[in-house]
Amino acid sequence: MYASRSRVALDRSIGSGLARFPLQVRAGPGAWAELTRLARSLAADRFLLVCGSGVPRVHVERVLRHFGAVAPTRVVGACGPGAVAAADDVVVALGGTGVIDAAAGPAAHTRRGPLLLPTTLPAVLDGALSLVGPAGPRRRPVLVRAQLELLATLTPEAVRAGLYALVRNVLAVCPGAYDQVCARLRPDGRYTPETLASFIALCADVRAALTYYDPLEQGPGGALRYGHEVADALSVLGVPRYGEAVAQGLLVAARCARRAGLLDAAGEAAHRELVRRWGVPDVLLPPVAAHDVLTALRHPAHGPGPAGDTVAMVLLDGLGRPHVRGGRTLTAISADVLRSGLAASGATGSAVPRPGRPGPDREPVGTGPGAGRDRRLMRPGRRDAERGEPRHRTGPARGRTFREEPSVTALAPRSAHRLSTSGEPVRSWTVTTAKPVRYEVGFTPDVLDPANPTLAGAGVPDDDPAPPRRLLVVETTVDGLYGDRLRAYGAARGLDFEIHVLTAHEQLKTMDAVFSVAEAMDRFGIARRSEPVVALGGGVLMDVVGLACSLYRRSTPYVRVPTTLIGLVDAGVGAKTGVNFGPHKNRLGTYHPAAQTLLDPRFLATLGPRHLRNGMAEILKIALIKDRELFALLEKEGGRLVDRRFQGGRGLGLLVQEVLGRAVHGMLEELHANLWESELERVVDYGHSFSPTLEMRALPELLHGEAVCLDMALTTVIAERRGLVLPVERRRILDVMRGLALPLWHRLCEPGVLGEALADTVRHRDGSQRLPLPFGIGDAVFVDDVTPDELVYAAEKLKGYDTETEEGGHA
Repeated sequence: MYASRSRVALDRSIGSGLARFPLQVRAGPGAWAELTRLARSLAADRFLLVCGSGVPRVHVERVLRHFGAVAPTRVVGACGPGAVAAADDVVVALGGTGVIDAAAGPAAHTRRGPLLLPTTLPAVLDGALSLVGPAGPRRRPVLVRAQLELLATLTPEAVRAGLYALVRNVLAVCPGAYDQVCARLRPDGRYTPETLASFIALCADVRAALTYYDPLEQGPGGALRYGHEVADALSVLGVPRYGEAVAQGLLVAARCARRAGLLDAAGEAAHRELVRRWGVPDVLLPPVAAHDVLTALRHPAHGPGPAGDTVAMVLLDGLGRPHVRGGRTLTAISADVLRSGLAASGATGSAVPRPGRPGPDREPVGTGPGAGRDRRLMRPGRRDAERGEPRHRTGPARGRTFREEPSVTALAPRSAHRLSTSGEPVRSWTVTTAKPVRYEVGFTPDVLDPANPTLAGAGVPDDDPAPPRRLLVVETTVDGLYGDRLRAYGAARGLDFEIHVLTAHEQLKTMDAVFSVAEAMDRFGIARRSEPVVALGGGVLMDVVGLACSLYRRSTPYVRVPTTLIGLVDAGVGAKTGVNFGPHKNRLGTYHPAAQTLLDPRFLATLGPRHLRNGMAEILKIALIKDRELFALLEKEGGRLVDRRFQGGRGLGLLVQEVLGRAVHGMLEELHANLWESELERVVDYGHSFSPTLEMRALPELLHGEAVCLDMALTTVIAERRGLVLPVERRRILDVMRGLALPLWHRLCEPGVLGEALADTVRHRDGSQRLPLPFGIGDAVFVDDVTPDELVYAAEKLKGYDTETEEGGHA
């Protein structure tokens, strides 16, 4: 998710003469108040909000909240019957390029142009900045407002594909930005708001320069079509993401220009390097027939072209220098030249199965950063109706299954391993490599049933035999409750096993515990790869065993079997290991995910009520930042789940599956694309800004989840003060916390401790607060400017709420 920062503010002016219009790029809570003031300055009788079908509901509701506070606001669909606008109405377009095009119709009848709120990167970087639509010139907008929060629900894949205008502009217009953009591009598609703002500024400056003398893009502005001729043809032929089609169009154009003697080898190599940094495939995936591309290029829908066996394309004489003949940027090339360009990008001479229609013996395989991941862990989404508009992240799937829609594309990406040298003779070497990671998390009822082979074979590839030897590290309390069953299981399955019993709680979460596990591994003589250690216990034990395994012979596999609720939904599903160091929580640790995690809710039957509530805090965290339906379930049924210890029967079976499934899926959905925390703005850090210090200072008084709840309560009140959470929402949130018997306030919630906690968090997050705050219920934003006064205010409010609820009132 993208961060929201109040200091992201950028302004540009695009066009020429009377056709000029402003572009604003904003992020942060204060930006929405500014947008409301701008809306009020328009003095509209009514706002007509034209929305795309793929725009997340949270965006529509938020825009309605701000515009509806100024004047009556009516919502119409971009694909529905044409809306009639009066002269004093203002049309607001909320969506992608297709929505912006659709809004041009009703806006033609108003005295002012439309206000554009693009929600996709193709619209922000390209469509919203152009005065030319599919039907010809369109009216200049009164404002283009790139509100970065509206891009926060885009998947990394959609962000990556949506950057095609940036890459095109660098190659065709402004090569001076080549090195800067190369350094900032990320193949994983995850960018900070500042980086996105810089990309938008570059594209706006390119558009402003080219359209100052050519607002209709018929002269120099034709460079903005670079790569699009082939892309349009590939889109017709079924390439699913328009951004990937543009990448192929750019590479084909570069090869054609080189074959035509216009572009040198270095220029073509620069194309390939920029596309590689961009992260999209640099070959056609899957390949299409060159004949079909030629046919599509000659179709009348692509406009008039040269006669005979030729096609027209924008080509370059060099980076930033479109080839111009007769004042036009279109160049006629022979079909043979185009075929050679297509061949270099993987096109074939005959027809092959189209994207989305694999042959009978071929399964589609994902490409890019998601290749090889379990598809169940990927976020479901929707594709906008117009061409090339990406999917938004819209939260967990409804119902009790968590699957992504089938994807198209084929073939795995090229190897990530590379050795580069410099100097002659060689004086330095650069190694680039990547370690593929795959781990499994799954529910396994009755894991200790001797008839269930899952535990015996856990942690090894499906095709390998179950290891005959097992070292099991078991928490002391768990051994007392389940030790006999565990030993009976090992005997029944014919295992040669040892059990190392370890007392594990927060005060003993130290390197001494890690050394104890390492010594047990040494005594057992564990094989380095084929005998994964099994950890049975709560979050502390799994963290200790994980750290020991990551250190022992530099990497030993292990299996987690969480026996507490907090382990089942939080500590047991991620990649982090760690122990406390001095007064600091988890200060020493590694990233070493378990090969497999077996989730068995039956263990919760013997868990005490306080520890159940402790785990409920982490479930509530996921609900507040990304799943309002999960919040509604906790609001209605949370107390009953704790009372029944998450055991089935009496109508609770499906509810247990729903709540635990949503919690685990929501956590993994956020972790999988940022497993090593290369991006420090993580919504799953909600509740973990002040809680580490509070928990360690209060030991053993506070459990982890209780400290997390204090943190969430504190930030909820701050969010309410900033207008991110309504009073009724704050009341519901705090009432759920109290209903689960979780604390709202603690004696350590005082300015000195909270200030120290925030300072430590800033160091942990590399010099910025990157503080997640709830936005309503089910969403979050990031801020960097929480003040000591806000902490004092929130702590005092919570102390009062805590007293009120103890007396029987509502928070």
